[in-house]
Amino acid sequence: MSLASIAIATTSRVFGQKEVDQNKLIVLAAPYGSGNSYQLLILEQLSDERPCWSESGANPVIVDPLLLQFDFTGICGRSTDSNGYSVRMAGRDFGLVYDLDVVRREGDLVLIATNITNRKAAVLEVGRTNGIPPSGQFAKINLNSGWRLTKRTQDNKELGHVYLTSDTVPPDINLSAFIDTQSHWARAYIDALAERGIVSGFSEDKTFRPDDPVTRVQFAAMLTKAFSSLPPRRERAGAAFKDVTPNFWGRRAIQTAYEIGFMSGYPDDTFKPNQDISRLEVLVALANGLNYSTTDTGVLSYFQDTAQIPDWASGAIAAATEKKIVVNYPRVQQLNPNRTATRADVAAFIYQALVDAGQLPVIPSPYVAAATPTTPMAPAAPKNPTTPPDAGIPTTPQSPATPVSPEAPLSTPSPQSPYAPGPSAAPVSPTNPGGIVVPTTPVTPQ
Repeated sequence: MSLASIAIATTSRVFGQKEVDQNKLIVLAAPYGSGNSYQLLILEQLSDERPCWSESGANPVIVDPLLLQFDFTGICGRSTDSNGYSVRMAGRDFGLVYDLDVVRREGDLVLIATNITNRKAAVLEVGRTNGIPPSGQFAKINLNSGWRLTKRTQDNKELGHVYLTSDTVPPDINLSAFIDTQSHWARAYIDALAERGIVSGFSEDKTFRPDDPVTRVQFAAMLTKAFSSLPPRRERAGAAFKDVTPNFWGRRAIQTAYEIGFMSGYPDDTFKPNQDISRLEVLVALANGLNYSTTDTGVLSYFQDTAQIPDWASGAIAAATEKKIVVNYPRVQQLNPNRTATRADVAAFIYQALVDAGQLPVIPSPYVAAATPTTPMAPAAPKNPTTPPDAGIPTTPQSPATPVSPEAPLSTPSPQSPYAPGPSAAPVSPTNPGGIVVPTTPVTPQ
């Protein structure tokens, strides 16, 4: 069975495909404007109550869209723009990579797919009308060999979106490491880290799930894989956390992230491994673990939401910005510090940190914050002196220009602690939906 015939929608963010009766859909070159320009239109016969179109002639086949003459709700469907159709190849959605257009070419109307991310890539021919229709007439587009129509699925439910589908990709297309990152803004970062074994995906469906949130233990696992080979910037004795049992899958990663100064625990001797981590906390952790410092927090004026950055974190965020660690999608000047970090966010931050450490080459991106230092600013009074520590964040507010000191080791947990998991608690596995975001076994790209 080919990959393209399998619906791969196993998570809420992964689209699959469903084979459909090709006779129930038709691809048209639809006239617009003066009638001599054409755009793509796809019609679908949803029920047999009334025909949605009629065909006549040959080379080209002239189509009369009958649905324009009655209320076609529930009887016919139509896809008129890129919200209703897109290109899918080798089981992957290329909707953000290829743009579909109908163009005139040598006495014909040709449906082409143009790579909008790489203008040097070859233009794909998807189908032809086999002739120019009279002005103002609709013409049937016959799909080329190897192309067909399928329907988008999500959670195994059919959607209205239509795919122009091929089981293969052209030789100048490199498939992403994961089926759900082909068109993602962070694809280059994710692919580069996956190649080096720093991140990996979910073996059950070959996905990375780039927009899923990241927990503190998942972040610790990523940090350990990314920076364990670098010379330690700081070292401290290990800590025992009440909520990290000896058989917990992420215990070693948590210990390592703590010992080399990236992450810290809470005053109640817990680590809260399954708590989501914010973008601000990720950046502060990287700045702390890599000993970033700055004397100029004025660089933060680059961000339109700088007021959301707490005073105790301003020095770390300013230093991370100067080091070009900060990557903001979709608006480069919106830091969104309090938003939960996604797997894509963390991959981008870690990649940029490795670039600064001289470990990886620069990946050009319009989403890297390119602020420059301005004039030193006096640190403001802390807004909340009792801010709880999180990923590397100290219990006592620090001056924005002062590097954060590592915390002292936390005490040994008590067996009677209400925060300790029960003896029957099972370690989380890579195939468990609530489990590790960085599975121990990297996914083999298809």
